[in-house]
Amino acid sequence: MRQAAKEKENYSSACRAFAKTREGRDPAWLRKVREDAYAAFQRLDFPTTQEEAWKSTNVAPLLRIPFRQRFDLDPDFLPADLIEERTLPETRQSRLVFINGIFAPGLSRLDAIPERVVVRNFSELEEDERAIVQRHLGAQASWEEDAFLALNTALLGDGALVYLPRGQVVDVPIEILFLTTSEEPIVSYPRILVVAEAGAMAASRPALEGAGWPHRRMRAERDRLLRERRRSGPGDASDGP
Repeated sequence: MRQAAKEKENYSSACRAFAKTREGRDPAWLRKVREDAYAAFQRLDFPTTQEEAWKSTNVAPLLRIPFRQRFDLDPDFLPADLIEERTLPETRQSRLVFINGIFAPGLSRLDAIPERVVVRNFSELEEDERAIVQRHLGAQASWEEDAFLALNTALLGDGALVYLPRGQVVDVPIEILFLTTSEEPIVSYPRILVVAEAGAMAASRPALEGAGWPHRRMRAERDRLLRERRRSGPGDASDGP
């Protein structure tokens, strides 16, 4: 029990340090989301094998690894050809790239994305686009009862919004690439929010790459194909770490 408390305090300290690095960079609503998620994380425990859903998965060895976040790097430092090797040929002009959890605008390409479609990093959203994130973030994946999801949200910074307006069809696949580039154990907390209005259709491909580095811990939404909805309504949303 004492070891578990120590491990949780390590992550709590990481949340506090992360909040300081985001001062002055994020809107008030996003800060509030992080604060609420941090409060939930403080009251929750990491799952153990005593719980039915986790009886075959022991997370204790993972929690003992001294992961740390990277705040001090230029996300565009990687050569472009390394990124090209790790993306699909058909997404060369329809991709977002994140390096160690940090958005890399110089390595991202969005020329093939239709004008009405939003594929953007959270920190670059326009006011109406921020309203979409504010409305849907956490609605599909609640952190109230999940320690890992609460931690992911408490450390939420950069992330990807994919928004498809009503009836919009995107002919090219959209790729979200998360690349880890460190010789030491590091952790990042990517977040993807996909919102598709009625009748919209596109294919998305979240991808995790380690480029041969030995330790990486990233949680991202599974591959998802958004199909045309055959009913009226406000749209389909998917929110996942």
